[in-house]
Amino acid sequence: MLTASPAVGTPVRCALSTVHKNADFCAHIDPGQHIYAFRVISVVGDRIELGVRVQFTSTVSTPSIQTSSLQDLYNIPERLYWFEVGETLEIDVPGSGQMTVTGELMDHMPSLISANNELDPKQGELRVVSPVLIRDQRVVFDFEGSGGTVTEKDKGFAIYTPGEGRWLLSLSPLKGAVQGRNWLSRISFEMNGKPYAFLMAAPVARNETIWVLHEPEYRPSRESPGARDDESFAGPEFLGHLLVKVPPKI
Repeated sequence: MLTASPAVGTPVRCALSTVHKNADFCAHIDPGQHIYAFRVISVVGDRIELGVRVQFTSTVSTPSIQTSSLQDLYNIPERLYWFEVGETLEIDVPGSGQMTVTGELMDHMPSLISANNELDPKQGELRVVSPVLIRDQRVVFDFEGSGGTVTEKDKGFAIYTPGEGRWLLSLSPLKGAVQGRNWLSRISFEMNGKPYAFLMAAPVARNETIWVLHEPEYRPSRESPGARDDESFAGPEFLGHLLVKVPPKI
């Protein structure tokens, strides 16, 4: 469990697994403040090699960061650090100052759903916690320990895994998406004549309908030259260009 404390902004906790590859990555996007990510590269004894991408976004030079997404992370150079529990890692963040990172080893993967501890999602909130995709009663992928919360109207949640492409979940209609029935911690839908279900470790949203879009041909490297197509990721994603404009009610 890492705690990143920037010189400007609010400290953020980040849970990383040193065992499961689907949970060795953690990203945080705070519009107008920071965008950063941590991932476990290797473990040698009590030392953990971390890959860190961080950028201070509250500058004139990065106004578009207000609509940032996970893909923006790959445009930030990754720096490598060796970290050991009990020590403090100091990372220079241009424009912001020094970020300090501390951590502790845990005997389980903690549940970090949101800033509050309420299990019931708030109005307009989309929560994704440890998503598992089922197709024809078979597991397509299991992102154990991964997740995040989306509250912005122009954002959704993206899940990418090699061989399957990208899946997008949204509270608003998306171009080419299908409607999924949301009930507690399960999103059920049909696509290409086959039954699907996203199973989560916590309630997803108050909405009865969740829109699901599958992009099987999606490759991260096509959008960001620094991205890798052989690595899975999951996190909030800007979807403004995919939103369907609904005419106002008269």
